[in-house]
Amino acid sequence: MRPKLPGARLTYRLESLTPPLEPSSLSRTLFRRVKRVAAGQGFSLDGGKTGGGSDASLASSLGLPTLDGLGPSGHGIHAKNEQVDLSSLVQRTALLASILLEL
Repeated sequence: MRPKLPGARLTYRLESLTPPLEPSSLSRTLFRRVKRVAAGQGFSLDGGKTGGGSDASLASSLGLPTLDGLGPSGHGIHAKNEQVDLSSLVQRTALLASILLEL
């Protein structure tokens, strides 16, 4: 049981609302194109999770074809022990450049 604090009040307000990243037919089509680009570079991309909140969710909520998670590989995302696989920086940068050329 928590102690009561006489006169204490709690006030809150919602600062922002990030919608879930929902799959769409446009995003699936874009992902198929990006998978082909990755395959041309000798690696594969797996479909990720949806439903999380990120800046990509905002674009997706506007009906724009949107992909998230194309950054480098690593572990411990957004944690004190976050690590990035340095070799994936080169691979993902090359992928991004190729995607931009493709589109």
